[in-house]
Amino acid sequence: MQPNRGPNRGASPPPELPPDYLKTGYFDAAGNPRKELVTTVAQAVARSLRKAYPELTNSQMRQFYTHVRGIEYRLRQGRTFAELQAELHMLKPLAEERQKKDKVPELFSAFIRTNLAHVTDEKSFLKGFLLHFQAVLAFHYKKGEKGA
Repeated sequence: MQPNRGPNRGASPPPELPPDYLKTGYFDAAGNPRKELVTTVAQAVARSLRKAYPELTNSQMRQFYTHVRGIEYRLRQGRTFAELQAELHMLKPLAEERQKKDKVPELFSAFIRTNLAHVTDEKSFLKGFLLHFQAVLAFHYKKGEKGA
């Protein structure tokens, strides 16, 4: 865990992902996407990301989401998940590199790592991670931010 830096250092513990985040994966027992991953859990993740230091801007988050949507596009154009898996897993080093440059908080890197650990096939990518990431992005949106 990264030390609590920034203007509120020492005032409160750094924000974290929700308890048992993705413990049961993206899908319910029937194989359907869990609705809380696009509602309450997504909102809790977005709230924590807004409190994290350094600030995660809309444009930083959107760059990662655009990368994910590019993979979705190539899947829909006929590429296989296996062909695109390495490109998907590039999110981890990209997040860590930006974290080291204080462009994104450690919590965002943890969000990426945790989700990538649960993406095992095309379904978990499209119906799990992609939907969840889209919801987190929507809840994270900060009105009035430049580039938003």
